[in-house]
Amino acid sequence: MILENESIVMRPLTFDDIDQIESISYHKELGEFGARVKNRSDLTDYFNFCLNSKKETISFNDLGQKKQ
Repeated sequence: MILENESIVMRPLTFDDIDQIESISYHKELGEFGARVKNRSDLTDYFNFCLNSKKETISFNDLGQKKQ
């Protein structure tokens, strides 16, 4: 499932997203709202958890503003 409008595109998370998400994942403020990751290994574990949980829920990746 992909959700989109003129401002945003959201699609299910894939392991290919890990590099983009890693660039922001170590900010302590994000730990207040989700999993706390301290290094690439933690992030990989979290991604594996999310991807393996897909059968029950969908983890969306916000791709930011849609390109014109």
